Amino acid sequence: MSGLARLRRGLVPALVALLALLCATSAVAATRKSHKVNATITAAPLTAANGVTTVTGIVTGKPFPGEGAVVYRVKTGATGTITANVTVFTRNGIVKGSTVATVTPGANNTSTLTGTAKVASGTGNFAGATGKDLKVTGTIDADGVLHVNVTGSIKY
Repeated sequence: MSGLARLRRGLVPALVALLALLCATSAVAATRKSHKVNATITAAPLTAANGVTTVTGIVTGKPFPGEGAVVYRVKTGATGTITANVTVFTRNGIVKGSTVATVTPGANNTSTLTGTAKVASGTGNFAGATGKDLKVTGTIDADGVLHVNVTGSIKY
């Protein structure tokens, strides 16, 4: 068998496999649906180093099944603005995103926060998750515990 015949024999199955993969990827992308988000998070600071505070807690509500864990990596700006990378862990997958919020001091060492969040990726049941302009509201009590509600929608 000539080199060209061997190349064709190996190339045809590879092209068929590539085409099947592309079709499967397109089918998955086409079936993405919008899902309402109405999640409640209770979290507290765990550690702080090099200008980053790690905040951990529990998340419940839509679209997450049961109770999940959340980890924030928070950076505080000089003007009361915080930015954070956020990872939500659930039994059905992981969702990653970020948030920007303004913290306003209140009475008795408490604060309120308002801002937005976006979702950049997901795994498991949340594979390919994306979303932007999710609404973030909440409070920080005198002990530093965050009570946050996130609403909006994400696609996956």
